[in-house]
Order: sequence, then C-alpha cells, then structure tokens
Amino acid sequence: MFNPTRDQARQFLFDTWRKRRAGELLTPLEDLTAQLIAKHPEYHDLFADPERNQGKDYAPDGNTVNPFLHLMMHLTIEEQISIGQPHGIREQFARLTHKYESEHEAQHAMMDCLGEMIWQAQRNRTQPTNQPSCGSVFRNPPGDHAARLIEAAGLKGYRIGGAQVSEKHANFIVNTGTASAADIEALIEHVARVVADKHGVQLVREAHIVGERGNE
Repeated sequence: MFNPTRDQARQFLFDTWRKRRAGELLTPLEDLTAQLIAKHPEYHDLFADPERNQGKDYAPDGNTVNPFLHLMMHLTIEEQISIGQPHGIREQFARLTHKYESEHEAQHAMMDCLGEMIWQAQRNRTQPTNQPSCGSVFRNPPGDHAARLIEAAGLKGYRIGGAQVSEKHANFIVNTGTASAADIEALIEHVARVVADKHGVQLVREAHIVGERGNE
C-alpha cells in the first residue's frame, strides 16, 4: 500500500511529472499518476515549478482545491477499486461511471464524499467545534494569516470576562460559559488593537455584529 508522508507525496508527484515530461521510464504507479496529472491541465503550471509550489499550503476550509490532496485521493480510490476494499466500492464505482458516463468523473463524485470526511476531520482538529464560538473573526490579510498574527502577538488564551481567544485556533473567540456580547466585542477590539501595535497590520473583521453594541 502506498502510504507516504505529506512531503513524500508531493515529491513523488513532482518527480513523476518531471519524468513524464522528460520521456523517462516510469514505474506502473508513476505511469498511473502521470495519467491522472495529464487529465488535470489546470495543475500543469503548478507541477512545472516545484521550487515555488512544493511547500504551498491550502487551508482545510478554503475555497481553493488542494491539487496534491486531490491527486492523492485519486490514487487512493484507484487502489481501493483495484483491491475491492471497502466492500461494495467496485459496484458503487460502476454505478457512478454509468451515471456520469466517465470513470474520471465517477472518481470525482467519490472524492467529494471522501473530501468531506477529511475536511470535517481537519476542521474538528484545528477549530474549537466543541465550544460556542465566533469565527473566523478576522479576514486573512494579504500574504498572511490572521490566526498567525494573533498568536504571534501573544493573545492565544487571552480573556475578557467570559470571552477567550481560542487556544486551538487564534482566529476564533470562544464563550467559556459566561461571556456577554460586550465581552466578545471588547475582546475583538483588543485583539485588533494589539495586532496593529505589534505588527502594524489592521485586521478587518470577518464577523459582523448585528444590532446595538452589547452591554454588560
């Protein structure tokens, strides 16, 4: 079973595409991978520049598809279909292929389900989904992340009343049980002010306050 680390998977994809373009001999797995990349011309520029793109990050809940994850999911599904595990996957794949009249699009439909499971797992690990929360509080500034700036300012865990900057994700404010609207608004303002003082960056609110300013 092909089970590489994140960096190994990315290196494998870049090396495979380079070998394909150079006309070098490919292993069966590399040949399958090269065919998959060839079916995704929107990724060709990315794979043509490994120095620039190999370390590129993609947010779990972002709007941009992670091409590395997308292609590795293709390979995972190919392997599952080839060994018939989990039970019934071949029959499901056949039904979807008939529906979409394309094996490639059938895999995309299966990946939507798998991707939702992965996204949910990542979200639960990186966001305070087990607490009442407000987030994302601020938009990411160009070329940076609001959570990184807030954490770098030493504000993770900072509290005003019952409102706290999440220990799990600094761009979330959680209600520890007694937070008032005024606590949350005061904490948002404090975070923005400290980040501006320490980093010179004016964070823009993503969260919108409805109604009049909160009172104690």
